[in-house]
Amino acid sequence: MKVIKYEVDRNILTVGFAESNFIVYTQLANDTTLTKQELLQKAYEQCKSAIDYEKTQAEHSFEWDGVGGEEFVPEPPNAKIVELIADRYSHQFEIGQETVEIVLSVEVQDQYGEAYDGVVQFVTTLGSVTDNILTIPKVDVFTKVEVTASCDGVEDTKELFIYPYVEPQIVDEHVDEEIIAMAEAIIDLDSRLSALEGGN
Repeated sequence: MKVIKYEVDRNILTVGFAESNFIVYTQLANDTTLTKQELLQKAYEQCKSAIDYEKTQAEHSFEWDGVGGEEFVPEPPNAKIVELIADRYSHQFEIGQETVEIVLSVEVQDQYGEAYDGVVQFVTTLGSVTDNILTIPKVDVFTKVEVTASCDGVEDTKELFIYPYVEPQIVDEHVDEEIIAMAEAIIDLDSRLSALEGGN
């Protein structure tokens, strides 16, 4: 890949990348704290999808004659975004339940926005993770469990809420004798009215 344009105008950097027989241009802010190589990498990340698209086309918006330009080698893909996903984020234990299993999955993207296949490691504040299954033992009190997935130094942490088994409360309510007497009187009155209406 060649860089055939690298031009700053009013603090806007315009970069033209040439490959095969086409050119893709992109613009970004000229960050003076970055080196030229870092700015080229940033520009490449910004327009990589356009370059990939142009590779599939027979005709191009900007043709290149193959003349000139300086060599540019983009960074190899590396993890940039890690997203940890759990099949649930809270659980309440039931009577006799000793453990709960929560299925974990991880989506990792590289700096170019594409799926990245790297080694993912898990760390949890309670329980253990085997084959993307988090196993949490029974708890006696409400517990927040933090689970972290990391890949190449990039990580994502999620919080899970684990509740202990709670014995159902049986409420023994006192029923007022007056209310019982009123209910019986209403039933008696209703049956007398029904008898009178039936007699007509």
